[in-house]
Amino acid sequence: MDLSNDNYAFGNQLNELYVDKSAIIAFLNQNIESHNSSICVSSPRRFGKTYIADMLQAYYSDACNSKDLFEDLKISKAKTFKVHINQYHTIIASGIDYVYNPADYLKEFEASIKRRIAKFFNSELKIREFEEVSLPAYLDLVASKTSDKFVIIIDEYDYFFRQYGSEKELCQKYLEILRSISESEFAKHNLSLLYLTGIFPISFYDVDNTLGKFKDVSVLNSPNSLNYIGFT
Repeated sequence: MDLSNDNYAFGNQLNELYVDKSAIIAFLNQNIESHNSSICVSSPRRFGKTYIADMLQAYYSDACNSKDLFEDLKISKAKTFKVHINQYHTIIASGIDYVYNPADYLKEFEASIKRRIAKFFNSELKIREFEEVSLPAYLDLVASKTSDKFVIIIDEYDYFFRQYGSEKELCQKYLEILRSISESEFAKHNLSLLYLTGIFPISFYDVDNTLGKFKDVSVLNSPNSLNYIGFT
C-alpha cells in the first residue's frame, strides 16, 4: 500500500472500525468543473468532517497513488472512480491552524494558501517572489501561467466566524478572501473543486450573498447526504 503525505492520514484511519463515507466522492465528482463546484458541507461536531477532508485529499491528490486504499470502498463502484482519482494538485488547509489575533489570522490564512499553491511550481511562481502580492492577484497570476487543475479543501472554514464573530469588518474581509478563491480567474480556469467543511453553512454568515456560487449541503437541505454525513 502506497502511503505518502497526501494519503497517510486517511490510510491510517482504515481499520475494522472504519465507516465507509466514500459515497460523497461520487457526489463531488458530479460537480467537478461545473457551476456547483464550490461546495460547503456543514454538520455538527463529531460528524466526521475532518475525516472526510482527509479522504478527499487522498482521493484527488496527484502527489500519491491511492487506488489500493479505495478499491474496497463504495466509491470504487462508481463510474467516475477512475476518472478523477489522483488527478489534481490538491491543497488542504484547516481553519483551526491559524491561532492568532484576528488580523494576523487572515494574513496567515492568505499566505498559507499561496504557499500551498506555490509548492507545485518552479521559480516562476515561487512565493518568495510574491510575498507582498494579495491572494487574488497571486491566483490570477497562477491562472495566467498554467492550466494545471486544482482541488482546494478548507476544513473548519467557519472557525474564524465562531471565534471572531464580533469583528464585523474582518469577518467581511474573510468572506471576500473566500470569494477571491471561488470567483477568480483561477477559479474559472484552474479550480476544479472547492470543498469547505464547517458547523454552519455559508449562508448562515453570508447574509448579503457575497458567496452566491457556493452550494450548501447539510442533512437539513440534502436528505441524501445522510449516506455520507453521520456520526464518526
